Amino acid sequence: GEATPEGTDPTRVRVRWLDAKGNVLGEVAPDANGAFRFEPADAWSGTLLVTCPGLPSIVRRAVPFSAGLELELSPGSVLVVRVADDTGAPITGARVSPDVQEPLWTEGERWAVAVADGAMTGTDGSVRLFVPAEGTVEVVAEARGHVSGRSDPVVLPAAEPVELELPRGGRLTGEVVDGAGTPVPHAVVRVVGSGLWPAREFFADTRGLFDTDMIPPGF
Repeated sequence: GEATPEGTDPTRVRVRWLDAKGNVLGEVAPDANGAFRFEPADAWSGTLLVTCPGLPSIVRRAVPFSAGLELELSPGSVLVVRVADDTGAPITGARVSPDVQEPLWTEGERWAVAVADGAMTGTDGSVRLFVPAEGTVEVVAEARGHVSGRSDPVVLPAAEPVELELPRGGRLTGEVVDGAGTPVPHAVVRVVGSGLWPAREFFADTRGLFDTDMIPPGF
């Protein structure tokens, strides 16, 4: 096939093929003319993820022996996101990802695009995301030691920056045992309380150990 990124060098493009969950199975870079070729397993039938720095990623469905694919990457819009903690201080190094609300994409395709087009905040807590020119997106932010956050749906192009607050959190770890003190593998652990809705659900591992990851303070 041929990949055409508007306004930039085709060799900066990456064409990846995904499984049903959005995991990358392989990758190829087009040549200077945008031409690319790859040979996935005969049984593969899924999605191509096409990425290029400075342009929003696209997905295309394909089947084995597809030929003559034309993949065009066009400029979208720029979404500015600012991430701060619960004191208002900017968070450096937060991972910010765009979850594009495209109804024709599967959950795996949305996740793959979010990973490909995500970026880290700078020292001022802000980041620029390259997103589609129109449509709707939700912004997800994660940072070590903080509870992750998700924005309300944002209509593109956005007129104002997206502001996200990630409170400093804590985590609960422990072990589930029965009356005899024997670990209970794969037990369900639910964390409920005031200020925590919906309730969080976790599973113990094969040794009965659990880790809730980050949960909001003061629940």
